[in-house]
Amino acid sequence: MPSLGALGSNKKQIAIKHADGEPLTRSDLQYDLLYYLFSDTRAVFTDPHTTLKGDSPGTKVTFRDLYVNALVHSPRCSKVSRNKLLANPQFADKFAKISLLSNINRINTTMAFFPEMRTTLRTYHPVPSLQKTEGSNLQDAPRIKNLLKFCLLTNEVQNTPVTTADVLKRIRSGIVPPTSIVNLIFIFQSHSSMLAQAHFPSSVTFELQDFFTPINISSESRVRVFLWLCYHYYEGSSPNPFDDTYSALHPGTIPKLYSLSPEEALLENVDTTEEKVWGERMTNQRRLFLLTKNKPLSLTEDLGHITESVPSAPIQKAKGGRGGRGGSRGIGRRMRVTEGRILPLAGPSSSTARSAPIHSRDGSNPIAPRKALRTMRYIVANPVLVHRHSLKPPVVHRQLSLP
Repeated sequence: MPSLGALGSNKKQIAIKHADGEPLTRSDLQYDLLYYLFSDTRAVFTDPHTTLKGDSPGTKVTFRDLYVNALVHSPRCSKVSRNKLLANPQFADKFAKISLLSNINRINTTMAFFPEMRTTLRTYHPVPSLQKTEGSNLQDAPRIKNLLKFCLLTNEVQNTPVTTADVLKRIRSGIVPPTSIVNLIFIFQSHSSMLAQAHFPSSVTFELQDFFTPINISSESRVRVFLWLCYHYYEGSSPNPFDDTYSALHPGTIPKLYSLSPEEALLENVDTTEEKVWGERMTNQRRLFLLTKNKPLSLTEDLGHITESVPSAPIQKAKGGRGGRGGSRGIGRRMRVTEGRILPLAGPSSSTARSAPIHSRDGSNPIAPRKALRTMRYIVANPVLVHRHSLKPPVVHRQLSLP
């Protein structure tokens, strides 16, 4: 399969750039455009797979059903996700919308959509208009993009079209559809300016990718043009069912785009009060998570069940070595706790060091060693020996003297 980077050199950067925790608003998503696109009822696209309703391959379906079914048949779609897409139409709509934004490169692979995301390579963003109901797990952008990259037809795995010319060539040779709808949109994204030169009137200064950003063109007319292009390159037949009077009189030219006044533009993509409240709540939840993620655990938080005082003594290696005879057999590496704080110190490397967490009594606040410090020791002032690698609550050993 060709890399997406080889699809074209004229890519336009339209990706959303927000700080970590900042919600994606309806304006960011161009929610009204997505709504009109996925609610269009014209069943004019050939589905190469058995349809969502169980009809045979080759049946004409709507754009929404075609796109969702392409996601379902991706080899990178997990069984859980596939079953959910098939069983829950509301979730399928939301997942398809966020996938389309990734498909067109409006959402890049640095975004994630769950607040407990830990990696610093991505940023968390709540999506109130698509996530505020229970069970709306949108995964993260890298997984979505990986799923999309493998949405290919069986006859194009070894010869995937990468340009609009490749697509038209396959149509002329009788291969319809010439590629999957997902790959076709990847091609649109990579050749947005070329599409504008070929099909947009000279008076239009926008490209196709601009349709998914805040511009003063009505969402309905943008959707019509997008579907017109999809039909033109996916079906290749005429007349195009998305023609208007203008495009019917000018073959090969898109339908008319309608401009909005600033006042009219403000009436589109309006966030609801409920969505604003939900987005703010999730932003605060993310902020709290980041504050507590690296907070040092206190004695009362993680070792509050230790009540008796143990005489202070330096840590020494147990006789008999690791699990050997004599000494503290089975205790393994030791940790010291002092003044209510657990302080990490990198120790020598060990083949037995693992990153398995040591949980507190209530199962919360695991002491999770960093990957770079897999052989940590924890220094404590009142020597309390615990087994470093146990997944059970720390075992407390009262030790009056050390060997």
